[in-house]
Amino acid sequence: MSTKNKLQLREGSVSPFQCRCSRKTKVLRRWTDSKLSIVEGETVGWKLVDNAESKGETVLEFADNGNTITVGWLEDDPNHPDKFLGVVINNKAGKSLATFQMKDIVQQRWFMASLGATGRGLFSPKLGIQEKKIEQQWSGIWDETHAVDVHTPKEKTYFGSDSNPPPYTEEATMLYIHEPTYQSVQDIKQSISGQLQRLQEGQTVHNRQQHDTFLPPLGPPVHVFTSIGYGQEIDLQPGVQELWDPVKKSRLFFDHNQQKTYYQDPRPSKPSPIRIECKHIVYGPDRKDPRIIQTNQAQATIDYHTERAYRKKNQWGATIIAKGRDGAQGRDGHNGAPGCNGLNGAGGITTYAGFPGSRGQDGFPGRNGWPGQNGGEGGNGSNGSDLSIFLSGDTHRLQVSGSYEGSIQLGGEQCEYILFVDCTGGNGGSGGRGGSGGNGGQGGEGGNGGSGGPGQHGGTSQHGGNGGNGGDGGNGGPGGIGGYGGNGGKGGSSGNGGLCAVQSYDARLIHLVEVACGAGRSGNSGTGGKAGFGGIGGLGGNGGFGGVGGRGGPNSDHSGFMPYGNSGNVGNSGSKGPDGYQGQNGGIGTKGNEGLKGGLSFVVLSPDGQRILEQSAFRYDVEIDPRSVRIATGVDDGIIEPNEKIIITSFNIQNIGSMTLPDGALAYMVSSKTVNFHPMKVALPPLRQQETHTVLQEFYGRVFDVPPPNKPGPYIGEAHFETRVDLLGRPFDSAKTMHTLVVQYPIKIDNISSPENLGRGEQGRIDITIANISNLPYGNFSGSGGQLSVRVRLDKRLSPIANPHTPYTNQFSIHHDANVQDSFFVDIIRIESAGKVTITFNLAVSNRADLFERCPIQTEIILRGKLIEYHHCFVRVTPFYIPSDPPADVLFITDQQISRREFILWQRLFQLLRVRVDFWDREKYGGISYNESTGSRHKVSWVGRHGGSLIIYPNAFMNLVNPDDLIEHLNDNRRDVMEQVIDNDSGVIFIQSSRENEENSRRIKSYIKDICNAGQKITLEGKDYGGKHMSGPATHDFKSKRSELVKSLEEQSPNTRCYVTTHLAAPRKLKLLSYTYGSVEINRFPIEQTSKFMIVARDISKFLSDDVNMSVGQMEIPLANNWAQTLTYVIYGLPTKVKFGILQGHIDSDVRFITPSGYKITIVDIAQLALTKEILAEVKCLRMQMPKLAALSALVLENLDSFVRNTEQVFGIITAVKIFAKERIPSKQKEIKLRVLEYCRQVKRKLISFGGKSVGKQFNSVKCYSVKGKRLYFEDLISQDNTFEPHLRNDNEPNNEYDLTL
Repeated sequence: MSTKNKLQLREGSVSPFQCRCSRKTKVLRRWTDSKLSIVEGETVGWKLVDNAESKGETVLEFADNGNTITVGWLEDDPNHPDKFLGVVINNKAGKSLATFQMKDIVQQRWFMASLGATGRGLFSPKLGIQEKKIEQQWSGIWDETHAVDVHTPKEKTYFGSDSNPPPYTEEATMLYIHEPTYQSVQDIKQSISGQLQRLQEGQTVHNRQQHDTFLPPLGPPVHVFTSIGYGQEIDLQPGVQELWDPVKKSRLFFDHNQQKTYYQDPRPSKPSPIRIECKHIVYGPDRKDPRIIQTNQAQATIDYHTERAYRKKNQWGATIIAKGRDGAQGRDGHNGAPGCNGLNGAGGITTYAGFPGSRGQDGFPGRNGWPGQNGGEGGNGSNGSDLSIFLSGDTHRLQVSGSYEGSIQLGGEQCEYILFVDCTGGNGGSGGRGGSGGNGGQGGEGGNGGSGGPGQHGGTSQHGGNGGNGGDGGNGGPGGIGGYGGNGGKGGSSGNGGLCAVQSYDARLIHLVEVACGAGRSGNSGTGGKAGFGGIGGLGGNGGFGGVGGRGGPNSDHSGFMPYGNSGNVGNSGSKGPDGYQGQNGGIGTKGNEGLKGGLSFVVLSPDGQRILEQSAFRYDVEIDPRSVRIATGVDDGIIEPNEKIIITSFNIQNIGSMTLPDGALAYMVSSKTVNFHPMKVALPPLRQQETHTVLQEFYGRVFDVPPPNKPGPYIGEAHFETRVDLLGRPFDSAKTMHTLVVQYPIKIDNISSPENLGRGEQGRIDITIANISNLPYGNFSGSGGQLSVRVRLDKRLSPIANPHTPYTNQFSIHHDANVQDSFFVDIIRIESAGKVTITFNLAVSNRADLFERCPIQTEIILRGKLIEYHHCFVRVTPFYIPSDPPADVLFITDQQISRREFILWQRLFQLLRVRVDFWDREKYGGISYNESTGSRHKVSWVGRHGGSLIIYPNAFMNLVNPDDLIEHLNDNRRDVMEQVIDNDSGVIFIQSSRENEENSRRIKSYIKDICNAGQKITLEGKDYGGKHMSGPATHDFKSKRSELVKSLEEQSPNTRCYVTTHLAAPRKLKLLSYTYGSVEINRFPIEQTSKFMIVARDISKFLSDDVNMSVGQMEIPLANNWAQTLTYVIYGLPTKVKFGILQGHIDSDVRFITPSGYKITIVDIAQLALTKEILAEVKCLRMQMPKLAALSALVLENLDSFVRNTEQVFGIITAVKIFAKERIPSKQKEIKLRVLEYCRQVKRKLISFGGKSVGKQFNSVKCYSVKGKRLYFEDLISQDNTFEPHLRNDNEPNNEYDLTL
């Protein structure tokens, strides 16, 4: 525990914090899960709350009362000697109160920043001379470089209580207000001068310092006030601004004149809309008015007015109902009665004296169902009445005279209520539904047959007479036919529409009336009745029973009786009667006739009522041509921005009706949620029919503002507004035109080119291209569209490399605040219209950056002081490839798929095994075997440097490893172990997704085939690839033959396996019963079976999901755990020398692995089984040279003192090898068998001689492959389904893997 660097907590510098971490218990000094929080105290100061799962809640008060608490670094963690992954809380006397361990460096920074400190030097592993010491005045900020799921920042109000608005003095400095005058477009441009009214970055709800903030998704969102509008443009007093408060989700008002803020809307409340109840006036149907003269009118005109009138149903303030009566609905037909069931047939007569029974009577047929009744006809609708009305008065009280006399309330010009006149004809009644037909009656059952008569008794010496046969049963009667469904009734005809004349001295009043005078709807046709179902046929009668045979007479000598007669047969049963047929469905009725449409006439009279000024069935109507709407913007750059002022300078209105548009029509713009217009209406002059008027009055509006972004990328949105024209407060539907504006900013990030991978201390170049998509230049010069700057925020582990005060070009200059380590600004001097500016700078990765961390770079565009866009890119901290001599034990190939969390798990694995590791990063070096962009070999390549080492490639793209390089590596024999040159001591482990995946399986086979192409090729055809068959070979014969050939070739060379690489199926008869199958190519795999080559199918996400935390004392891990499985693979692939070291106890680890059967094994046990597998593979090759077995023997003989104390693993290996040699090495290889047994005897003899009888007893108790007395193989430790060793022979080959053509 270091005491050099302690931070004294001061009241006011602490900020809330919460996370899940580990706490060390005071007694057992073990780590336990805990939830750590820093919250405000109830009375004074702050408190640290520790909710340990095993202990409960512990509270440490941080109050400025003399009992000062200090914070020191946690440096005594043996698993992380070079990192600060925790803190120690001490009291004033220096006694430790609590020790906490954080899960990563981000959480560590976060915790310390909450205690009031950040900056250089705070999180360094060790304080160097150049390090800046911690300063007390730094305030608490959040340094979030990654999204953290365990902490949800608490949103709070800006200032004051929940009900009070924020003080003006605290917030007004964040706002920029500029109130323009509403003059011409040119004046607007001059008054704005490129500085739009906007809201600068304001106070965030998280109260973070801006220079230390990453935006979502790397940090919590930043919320600021959003401007809605200013002053008179939204009916406010000059100097008053309306904004949106995202925290309270309400409107907020800033009075910049009075320097006040308030939530209450200062504008007078709008009067509630006038609601009137629709008044229904019944005039009656079929009334004629001789004053109305029928004229020929287009039917489309009548339909147009009728549809329009009903479309405005919600605007009906009163209705005059002169509609015709609807016709009555047709009567539905009655359903037909079902037919009666047929009578059952009579039974047959029972006979006597052996005569057969009579046949049963057939059942009678069922009666047919009765037909359904036809539906009745629908009634005809009556005609609509003729109606002549004269309008006078106004929109408050409309006077109606003529056919109807009365006064109607329409609510005035503030309402949109209208008078609806309904003169439509009555609807015809629908035809009645036809009745359903009755079901047919069921057929009667057939009568049962009569029983046969009993046989007569025999006389003396006579047999008994036979009984009569039973009579046949009668057949069932047929079912009745279903009744026909009744026909549907005819629909009634609709009534004719009435004639309507609307007259007035005031042409404007005609706009208050909507008339419907179309014909009624004709009656629908009735549906036909459903057909009745046919009756079920009757069942047949049962056959009669046969008569009983007669008794035989006595014998002539009276010694007995003669036999009985035979009983009669049972009669046949009758047949079931046929089912009746289904009736027919009734026909559909005809639809009623449609009546004639009425007539409509709008008439404008002279004031004296003597002359008709205008008359037409189509009154005036207006529309706005959307193409004529001309829009200017505050900054005339061709782009509409959020919060930008827009001006509608002109648009065309045309009278498309047949009458003159009267004076009094008003044109205006309707505000929406996205565009707000200054309330203003322009009066239109009278327009003759088809006349067009151009409105030149300017309408001022403002596109609603959007807050600074909380997601990367440019803002592109839409704004909508509507143009309208109304008369007497009632709008013209044809003039309602919706307009859509594309809203975006004129400047955007066009491209960011940054190095994706950099090593510690390495420098890289970043190019940020900014594009101007407008037609106006921007930058820091007079007359530009606005000031423009770029802010670049860097991760703490990145540093900019440039002269911060020297401008690069005349387009931009870079400024850097030395007190802010992680960001700098770029002032854009000038960017031309439709032009681009590329900002170039260098950065370097800190020497203390953790490998495989992704360090974010956030690029922001600030236009006129407002953040408008940001993007993220990442620099991945990658290791350098530094070849060593001798080479490291492991070459670890990485790429962008490996995360920091995954690497930590790998790192723990390598640290546990104490192996040296070299790294090769695919992205950093542009490939593995070759540079992917140039196709050439790297200047400094790993190829040929790592003979005898293990290559591990997680998330493997195997095709990037050249097969020749793989073969060279696995066949390299440069490792010298115990004066033995170990052949094929190199290893390769590829880890990828499941082999069950069809695509992955295809890739594996393709790669194996590429390796095979480097091996010996054997071509077989003709009789060598054929067989004997009676009628030609089948497909399975081809497969069987290929399998036979592969096994034969493998027996000839035990150290290599074979694969079928090409197969041409061309069966042909050679001679009698002899066929050739075509040709086949078999390649010997160029990697020997003594090599270590594994393709492991293991989902890396499962590898990451395993909870393996060696640093907190996890001592027992299930062997099925993905991390434990990976450890097992790695131990097998390691060089023999490393495994020998494990066998000698060079690894001090108490970790136990629990097998599925419940037994616990150690890393030494795993190494023993891995060595046994390797040595047995060597012995199986049946060669005199066995360097691994010889090296083991030499190792034991030179280190007898260390192996005598732990002989269990060595005895397990030599016992397994000895048993294999005795049982599996053939007698013809006697010399090899004797050599193997000699090695085993030599090791056993030396150990027993050196260790005495106790060692001998240990050897006698060892079972084959013994671990704790249980027989195990290395294959038992790993999942065979997920492991593929292409170079090893397998007698039980799954899925024909030897055949690459399948």
